[in-house]
Amino acid sequence: MLSEEWFTDQLELHWSLIIELDNDPQPLIKHIENDNPKLLGKYFESLISFWFYVSPHFELVAKNIKFKDNKLTTGEADLLVIDLYSGELRQIELACKYYLGLNNSSAHKNWIGPNGTDSLALKIDKLERQTSVFYTKPGYLFLNQNNLKQPEVKIIMKGFFFHHYKVIASNKTPYSADIHYNSGWFIHINEIDALFGSLEQWVVLPKFLWPCLYNFQEGTETILNGEQMIKKCKEEISKNKRAILIAQVVVLEGSVREISRGFVITDKWPNGSDSSM
Repeated sequence: MLSEEWFTDQLELHWSLIIELDNDPQPLIKHIENDNPKLLGKYFESLISFWFYVSPHFELVAKNIKFKDNKLTTGEADLLVIDLYSGELRQIELACKYYLGLNNSSAHKNWIGPNGTDSLALKIDKLERQTSVFYTKPGYLFLNQNNLKQPEVKIIMKGFFFHHYKVIASNKTPYSADIHYNSGWFIHINEIDALFGSLEQWVVLPKFLWPCLYNFQEGTETILNGEQMIKKCKEEISKNKRAILIAQVVVLEGSVREISRGFVITDKWPNGSDSSM
């Protein structure tokens, strides 16, 4: 895993680039449109690949590499990047994931995706396979054909861990999680009345906003009070049978800022798992 210190250094190195994009985001918008990502993970990959592509400190050699053997895909790699400062070639594997803690446990198998079809344990297994692809026959062949040496492997895994709202004060974190990991809460639809109240402080987060904290001008998304949010969640989950990510916000000087976020989930996930505590 790339360290927190590494990301802090990168933020400082690329601050002027971020300001440029704030003033003119069109290069990023066009990049995302060309990639046309349909899934959240692919959207995240598009954002990161753009960063390495425009950065003066890196060279993006290749992305979304598929390895084939007799026309069958045997593996894949997300990015190959050269660090222009050190000259090192790096294979960078990307993941943007959201996991809910089951049974208030640290075990990776008890951290489940919001719709019950994924787990942290499964994701780690997949990452382990991906980080070894350049040691396979198709991987060696790709490196030889492109006159590349064996890359150093790094992982960028971002996202949130969510604890059931009743155990926030005594939650157990996943094994090996970063001490400063992003966190939120989750609640079952049959517990949703806990969000009652007339204060307008809730926003439904569209999927493309999941990777960032909500900090936008008023009017970007509709702010709902507790009763309105309860009604919307019940209607949406009844209709789509899928989890909803919502943010609790506060309005400060015309800006709407997130102060917490949480998933509203079905009482039983689609695979039959009981998500109760």
